[in-house]
Amino acid sequence: MKHTIVVIFLLSIGNMGFSQNARNSNRRKGEFYFYWGWNRSLYGKSDINFKGTDYDFTFSDVKAKDRQTPFSFKKYLNPTHMTIPQYNFRIGYYIKDHYSISLGADHMKYVVTPNQRVSIHGNITQSGTIYDGNYNNNPIKTVAW
Repeated sequence: MKHTIVVIFLLSIGNMGFSQNARNSNRRKGEFYFYWGWNRSLYGKSDINFKGTDYDFTFSDVKAKDRQTPFSFKKYLNPTHMTIPQYNFRIGYYIKDHYSISLGADHMKYVVTPNQRVSIHGNITQSGTIYDGNYNNNPIKTVAW
């Protein structure tokens, strides 16, 4: 908790200088912008479809969560490790005052909750696996990877 408060304080100090800009903020044409941040995610129940040459099936009402990396200065603030946690990144350029072109990435970690009962619908015909067959909303248990 102590480390989190220090990080929030340091980030707040950095933003104070930008908030005192006296020029008209509506004039942005020709400016670049950049941001980097970390995120948490919450997921509702999902349907996950698997489709290939020998299979086409769907798991219904699957629960999942994000996989947040435990906080440490080395993983969150070291430039060589900053892509380990979930993050958001964007860089852009204003081509007009109200229009920009940007490139970004949102690194999320969607992890299926293990040992839950879900429904399976579809078919698997991989010749010889224990899962071969046709399914019509049959219950199945997810496993831990």
